[in-house]
Amino acid sequence: MRSKGIPMLEALVSGGTSRAKDGTIVIMVGGDLETFEQQLPLLKLFSGEVVHVGAIGVGSTAKLINNMLAFCNSAAASAAEALMIGKRAGIDLHKLDSVMRNASGMSS
Repeated sequence: MRSKGIPMLEALVSGGTSRAKDGTIVIMVGGDLETFEQQLPLLKLFSGEVVHVGAIGVGSTAKLINNMLAFCNSAAASAAEALMIGKRAGIDLHKLDSVMRNASGMSS
C-alpha cells in the first residue's frame, strides 16, 4: 500500500467482546507514527487505551506476545488448581508433583 501512496495502520485489539462493548479494549497499533497520530481520534472512539507500538507488523507481534502471556497465566492458574484438587483429595503434594513432572501433566 505504501508503494501506491496509501497510508495504512494495523490495529489489533485485546479484551474480548465485553470490553469491546464498554470501550475498554486495548488497541495495539502498528504503522507510521504520522498516520497513527492522524487516525488517533478515530481509534479513541473505540477505546481510551490506544498504543502505538511501532511499524507495521509490530502490532501483530505485540498481540501475539500478549496472547502468549495470557495462555501462560492460564496454564499457571490451571497448575495451581490441579495441586489444590490433589491436596483436597488427600494426595501427598510431593508425590503428585513427581507424577505431574514425569507424566503427561508436564506437557512441554
